[in-house]
Parts: sequence; structure tokens; C-alpha cells
Amino acid sequence: TFGDVDFIRFIWPRLSNLYDFIDTRLSEEGLVIQQPGDWIFIDWAEMDKEGPIAAEQILLWQTEVCMDRLQRLLGQEDEAHLQKAEHLKALIMDRYWSAERTAFVDSYTSGTGFISRHANIFAMLFDFVDEATQQLIYQNVLKNDAIPPIVTPYFKLYELMALCKAGDL
Repeated sequence: TFGDVDFIRFIWPRLSNLYDFIDTRLSEEGLVIQQPGDWIFIDWAEMDKEGPIAAEQILLWQTEVCMDRLQRLLGQEDEAHLQKAEHLKALIMDRYWSAERTAFVDSYTSGTGFISRHANIFAMLFDFVDEATQQLIYQNVLKNDAIPPIVTPYFKLYELMALCKAGDL
């Protein structure tokens, strides 16, 4: 049987290959961007998908955090993933966070300021923001009927997990 580290060592080449593929989908500044032939899917719900979208950036941030943790478990003390995560977090907060609305907007390039639940749910689940900010997101996004609902069972699971984390379920 595999121990945790043995299993990570076993799957590391595959994880690294997937990460290398993701790396081909990044802008010069490190944001996930759509390439010709790519299909961007977060959910079928209404959302602003112009330019780099917030939900994908937070997923990328979580990927960097996880890759750093896995490397540390393997005894590799490379700071590259952690540095990328910190850089990405600063970009996300600068471009997607709306302090006035206490929520993440989907796109900074469109100028619409459209807010969907998706990036906000990921921000809560992955502890991208502190607990006080998570509570604001819970109140201003998840409990806000003006924000379009989740429409797929796939993403509804994430929403339910965020509601549980907020103590709602």
C-alpha cells in the first residue's frame, strides 16, 4: 500500500505534467487566459466571461498553494509556487475585489462589475480571504437573491460547502 508521501511521489510526474499544461494558458503576468480552442467552463450560470475571469484565477491560486504543499511533503524546498501564489493573490485582490460591494467581480476587463457566486464561493472555500471577509461574502453574495443562482449540480456542491462553512447548513 501507499503511504501519503509514497502516493504523492507516485503521482507527482502526472501532477507536474498537468501543471506544465496550465502554465501554457497563462498571460505574461500570470493570469489564466483563454487560448484559441479552449472552452471556459465554470458553470452554466450567468457570469461575465470577458477576459480572464476571477473564478479561474482563484482556482489557479489554490493550485499554486497545493503544489507548494506537495513539494514540501516531498522534501523539496522550492519557493516558486508560493511566490506565484502570493503574486497572483495580489493581482486578484487588485483587479477583481470590489471593496464597495464586498465581493469579487467576474471580470475586470469588461467594466460591467458583474458579480456571480463562483469566485466568491471559491474565495470562501479555499480561505483565499480571511474569516471576516468570508462572512461579508456570505451576506452580500450567497444570501443575496439579486446574484444569479447556481444552475448545475456540479457547482451547487461548492455552494453547499460554502454555506456549511458559514454555519448556514
